[in-house]
Amino acid sequence: MKKITLFFLFISALNFAQNSVLKKQIQQITKNKNATVAVSVLDFENNKSININGNKKLPMLSVFKFHIALAVLNEVDEGKLSLDQNIFIKKSDLAENTWSPIRERFPDGNIEMPLSLLLKYTVAESDNNGCDILLRLIGGT
Repeated sequence: MKKITLFFLFISALNFAQNSVLKKQIQQITKNKNATVAVSVLDFENNKSININGNKKLPMLSVFKFHIALAVLNEVDEGKLSLDQNIFIKKSDLAENTWSPIRERFPDGNIEMPLSLLLKYTVAESDNNGCDILLRLIGGT
């Protein structure tokens, strides 16, 4: 019985040490940055997590565009949407006071664009209007 208990204590200590090393590495990378950096990592297999400033409320900025694109691609995987399907973009969809390569290229709107290209504009070029259009396409937040 002592050997089994000792083994589990060793494994727990090893996991803790690995988490501690990872946390120190992240802190080393971020320590001289002139920014507030927050990092959260979850190990799904062991249900362990590491958080650095994980409790801080920070603006999402363009980070959420990737997640919206993933939600759209999930709809594609489920057969609800197709990358080849055209999405109609009205002029009224193209807000003026925001970053939008789509609006710059098609200022009058009223165009059809394949979903695959709309995803590219949103993720690769950080198009805010494209993001709004994708969000509406999947039914909102």
